[in-house]
Amino acid sequence: MSTLKRAVAMILAILVLPPAAIAQAERPRDFIIVRTSDRPVAQVVEAIEAHIKAKSYQNLGVNVVKPPQGEVTFVKFCAPSVGRQLWAVDLKLSAMLPCGNIGVYSRDGKTEISILHPAYMAALYPDAAVAKASATAEPLLMEMLDEVSGTRRP
Repeated sequence: MSTLKRAVAMILAILVLPPAAIAQAERPRDFIIVRTSDRPVAQVVEAIEAHIKAKSYQNLGVNVVKPPQGEVTFVKFCAPSVGRQLWAVDLKLSAMLPCGNIGVYSRDGKTEISILHPAYMAALYPDAAVAKASATAEPLLMEMLDEVSGTRRP
């Protein structure tokens, strides 16, 4: 992609992405959202799976890994409405779909839920359609996090 096309795509991304998404994702580490919950891990995982089913998303599975720091449960899902937008650009963008993992784990007596902010997609692949897909995904993921964590975003 030429420098001019890349610059135009970034400008379009800025115009399409909600200001909150841009503000939240200015640095790479800001692309990771972490929500804390008083609910136990198992209850959060069940709530995620129930949300996925209620929204007719694709549940791609639940896996548990045990790194030295403790146990992490990954819930993998796909929001088809976002997938369709990205696939219209290029099938290789399947790698960036918000079909990634939601990590659920305990830390300091609280349950934490981590997920990538969808703005990362537009940052990695500057394109107006990808920015639109990111903007579509953001409220879907925030709604899920609000529901499953039992909290509202700050």
